[in-house]
Order: sequence, then C-alpha cells, then structure tokens
Amino acid sequence: MEFKPDLAASNPSIDFTNELAQLLLFTGEIGLAIQKLSAYKAGKKGNFSISGELNLFKLHILLGKPDNNEVSTQPNVDLIFLSDAIAQVSEINRLIRGCIEINNYSELVKYLEKTIDLYKGYLKPLPQNTIGFKGDPYLTFSNEYLQNFVDLEFAISIMNAMIEKCLKNKNRG
Repeated sequence: MEFKPDLAASNPSIDFTNELAQLLLFTGEIGLAIQKLSAYKAGKKGNFSISGELNLFKLHILLGKPDNNEVSTQPNVDLIFLSDAIAQVSEINRLIRGCIEINNYSELVKYLEKTIDLYKGYLKPLPQNTIGFKGDPYLTFSNEYLQNFVDLEFAISIMNAMIEKCLKNKNRG
C-alpha cells in the first residue's frame, strides 16, 4: 500500500471526511470485538470467555446465559462475520479514490447499496436450511456482548449519508 496525496486538491470532489472518520470509528470498534473474541482462551465447551475485571464489568450483560463467562457460542464464525464487515469498509476507500479521479460516483453508490443490503441481512435470522453459510451472521450481530462494540445500524446510516452526497453531486453536475 502506498500513501497518495490528496486528489481532491486537484479535482473538485465530494467531501467524505466526516463519514470516513465515522467509518474509521466503526472499524476500530469491530477490531476491538475481534480482539476480545480472539485474545481470550476457549472455555470448557470450546466457547470463548472473558477474564477477571472485564467479566465483572460485563456481568450484567451476560447474566442468564448457561455460563456467565460465555461470550459466544460460535467464536470462529463470529470472527469470520466481523472481519467481513471490516473488509466491506476497506473497499469503500478504494472506490472513493477511483471516483475522485474520474469524478463519477456511480460505482461507489452501487457498492454502498450492496454493503447496506449485506449489513441489513446480517441483522435478520437466516431461514432454516440456508445453504452456503457457515453459521448465522444474525447470531453474531445480535450477540449482546458484541453489540457493545459493533453497531451495523450506525454503519448503514453513514453509508446512506454517503449515497445522499453522491446523488446530490450527480444532480448538481
């Protein structure tokens, strides 16, 4: 990867500074969730657990589960879906750079819409007997513990704001 100077200085473009800063926060929070799932050892049932002071801090969230230390019943699958959510955001940056160069944001809008649909799908349980999925992303993103870190609705609202800016820019030109 190579640092590139600001293309916007030489080409009029849409200012996505606020949205990109918020997406950076979103990806950072996902990174924390991934760290929490992968940094702690598996418990008796192969489930990941939290230790000591973090357990005391999160105990109110975890009450009512079979094992109060249990964070996830599908940690490996959670890691897949969490890392996928980050990968989606990474492509947004690449598309923005390309769109600025040609001053055409249609590909970015298509990608944002596709990512919004994906994230909305993650917020709904999969129909039974769904072929092609290992695990259910709904279980990841509805997990009470992970919801403290990952807010897909927040990311969706940011992407909707970006689409709105792109459409306003198109109508201006």
